[in-house]
Amino acid sequence: MRDLNIRDIALRLADISYIETESKKNEIEYQNAGPIVQTLFPLTLSHGYPALSILFTNLEITDKNNGWIEYSHKYIQQMVTLIREEGIYGSSLFSGTAGIALAVRIASMEGAYYSKLQKSLDTFLYQQLDEVLLNLKNKTNYHMFDYDAIEGLAGIANYLFTINNDVMSEEYLKRILTYFVSLSDYKEFLGCNIPKWHIQNEFLFSDSEKNSYRNGILNVGLSHGISGPLVILSKAYKRGITVDGHRDAIKRITEDLIKLKNHNDNNWAGMIDVEYYINSNALLDLPTRSAWCYGTPGTAFSLLTAAEALNDNELAEIAKKAMKDLIGNEQQVFSPSFCHGYAGIAYLYKRFFEKTNIKEFYEESIRLKEKTKEFFSEKNPFGFYDIEAKDNSLLKLNSIGLLQGVSGVLLTLLAFEEESLPIWDTAFLLDD
Repeated sequence: MRDLNIRDIALRLADISYIETESKKNEIEYQNAGPIVQTLFPLTLSHGYPALSILFTNLEITDKNNGWIEYSHKYIQQMVTLIREEGIYGSSLFSGTAGIALAVRIASMEGAYYSKLQKSLDTFLYQQLDEVLLNLKNKTNYHMFDYDAIEGLAGIANYLFTINNDVMSEEYLKRILTYFVSLSDYKEFLGCNIPKWHIQNEFLFSDSEKNSYRNGILNVGLSHGISGPLVILSKAYKRGITVDGHRDAIKRITEDLIKLKNHNDNNWAGMIDVEYYINSNALLDLPTRSAWCYGTPGTAFSLLTAAEALNDNELAEIAKKAMKDLIGNEQQVFSPSFCHGYAGIAYLYKRFFEKTNIKEFYEESIRLKEKTKEFFSEKNPFGFYDIEAKDNSLLKLNSIGLLQGVSGVLLTLLAFEEESLPIWDTAFLLDD
C-alpha cells in the first residue's frame, strides 16, 4: 500500500467530472439507504465545491505559491455559474450564502481577488439575515436550525467575524448576539423554569427522536446545540463587541452546561431529555459520542472559550479536566471525518494544546491524527471514505465535503504541517 500523500489525493479532487462520477456511485452501491448516500451538493460547504476551494487555497498557502490556487479559482468559477443558474438555497454556513462567502473570502488571498463577488455575497447575506431575524422575533419556541452552527445563526455569526473593520457586519453581529442573550434566558414549561433553547417535541428532527423525547430536549452539542451560541457570545465578548446582558448570558449557559454533564463520568451527551433538567435528582448517566458535533470535545471547547472571555480559571479547569479524562477513551468513533470522526477530535486536542500548552493534549492530538491516517486507502476514490452508521451497518461513502468528507480530513492533516492556525477552522467555530 502506498503511503498517504495529501497532495496526490488533492490532485484527484481537481477533476470535477471524476468527483461527480465517484460521488454518484454511492447511490448505486447503497440503493435503498435513502438520502444519506447523496453526498454531492455543489454549492454547500458541507458537501460541495466551497470545501474544495478552501482545500486548494490552504495548499497554496502551505506550499507557498505552488499553483494550487488555480484549482481554487476553478471551483469558485464553477460556483458562480451554479449561482447564476440555480440561486442559493439559504443563508447558513454549511449549506448557504455564508459558507460560499467564507470560501470566497479565503480564496481571495486577503482581498487580492473577488472583491466584487465578495461584496455581492455579503450584501445578499445581510438581506437574508433581515428576514431570518424578523421571523425569529415572532417565535416563542425554537428549532435547533434557528441558532446552531450548521444551519443557524451561530455559524453565520462566525463568518461575520471574518469581515474585519466593517460597520455593517458588526451591526448584524450585535443583532444576533442580542438574540443569543434572549435565548440564554428561561421560560416556564411543565410548571418549571427551563432554558429557552429547549427544543420542543414537534421540532425534533426524526420520528425516533420524537418518540424518545416526549417533552423535548436540551441540545448541548457544538454542531446543533447551545455550545455554538456560547462560542459566539464568548468570542464577541473577548473582542469588545458587546450587547446588554452579554456577560450574564455567557454565565447562564455555562452553568446550565455544567448542570447537564453526566454524573458518573466526566462527559457530556448530545441531546438530553429535558426531564433531567426539571428533575435535578435524576441520575444523569447518558451515552456519549466523542466528537466535534456531539459529546465532550465540542462542548468542552465551548466552555474553554467562555472561560477565556470571563477570565474564569475554575471554568477552564472543568473544560481541561474533561478533555484530560477523555484521553485514550474516545467513544463511538468509527470514521475519519471531521464532524463525528477522528479528524475532528484530533484537531480539537490540537486547539486545546494551543490554548493551554498542556503537553498531554498535544500528544493526544498526534495519536488521533495517526488514527485518522489509518483510514486511508489508495483504492478509495477520494483516499478516505465518509463512514456512516445506518440500521446497524456501516456505509462507506465517497464524499468531498468539509463536514463529513475528504476535504475536512485533508485540511486537518495539513494543519499539523503548519505553524499558524488555518482560517478554515472558522467553519467549525474553533478559531480565535
